[in-house]
Formats: sequence, structure tokens, C-alpha cells
Amino acid sequence: MARFDCVLWDWNGTLVNDVYAALESVNDILARRNREPIDLERYYSLIATPITLFYERLFAPEKPDFSAIFREFHEGYDRYISKYGLACGARETLETLCRAGVRQAVISSSESARLLDQARAFGVDGFFDRIAGQDGFQAGSKLDTAREYLRSAGAAPERTLMIGDLEHDAEVARALGVCCLLYSGGHQSRRVLERMGCPVIGRIPEALEYIEL
Repeated sequence: MARFDCVLWDWNGTLVNDVYAALESVNDILARRNREPIDLERYYSLIATPITLFYERLFAPEKPDFSAIFREFHEGYDRYISKYGLACGARETLETLCRAGVRQAVISSSESARLLDQARAFGVDGFFDRIAGQDGFQAGSKLDTAREYLRSAGAAPERTLMIGDLEHDAEVARALGVCCLLYSGGHQSRRVLERMGCPVIGRIPEALEYIEL
């Protein structure tokens, strides 16, 4: 019997290998404003939830035009994401959990319609009983979304695991009273994630060992 019967997946940076798509899009934004590009280490040092805080740090002391930035970011991201796709082993991991009868949901800060379109494009939408995002493009908190899903699904917190790539995922899991597994291949460095006191994996299929499948 698996250790958990419900898994809440983060999407961007966890199931989807999109950190470089995001970085390239951010550097396009900077180039249009005659600013120097950033590397992955600098990106890691600035990234934050909500995403507005990232751009405030990036453009300090100037005040960013969030409307223009969000539009430009998503235009660039859509151009670059096809180069990357799902994280290595993500599809096989989802399939294994599905065969084992483990319930799965995506709980994301991304905009809902875009999230569903991506899941369908990658051919993994059928593995989830819900793909839950946000109403807008500003990458809001996942806590209310996750809490509502757990209530409607009748999932027991002690049998639920959240898997994500950000400190915010650990914070959400803590607030929900569920276990958390962090993935170091996404939008924050392993060094930062290890400060959260949760197990950290370097490959998505390692989640199966933690779940005991």
C-alpha cells in the first residue's frame, strides 16, 4: 500500500521543465529595456511569490509596469517552452501513480486556462482529477486553491503529499497540514529548498520511492 493516496503537484518548474523558458523570456524583457541579462544563479536569488515581488527586485529602484511585463513574459514563454517540455520522467511517474490508484491534482499559481491548455498539449491532463490554477496571470497563492480541492475531494491531510519546486510549496503544505516533497530542478536552488526542512529530490521519479511505490 502506498504511503499516500493523494498527490498535489505543482506545475511550472516541477512537472514542466520550464525554468530556462522563463529565464529566456525574462532576459528578453530586460533587453527591451536596455538592461543586462541575468543568469540562472541571479534568477534563483530574485525569484519570489507573489511574482510581482520578483519583478520589483529585478527592476529596483524603478517601479515595474506589471501589465506590460506580464504580457511580454507570457508571449516569450510561449515561444520558448516548446524547446523544453515535461520534466524528465514526469510522464512515467504520473502514469505509475495513476496505475496504483493514487489520486492526483495540479495545484498551481498559473492562470487556469493556460494551465489546462498546457496539460492537454503535453498529453497528461488525463492523469489528474483536477487541474486547478488562478483567475489571472500574476501567479497568486496556491493555499486557497489547495484547501478547496482537499475539502471537495475529501482527501485526508495525513495521506496527502504536495510536490513542488519552491519555498512557497513548503509553506502551503505546512498551512494545509500535509507532507511536502521539494524538487530541485525547478525555479529555486537546492540550497534554498533544503532550508525548508522538507525532503528534496533531484529527479521527479524519486518521488515514487518517497511515496513507497
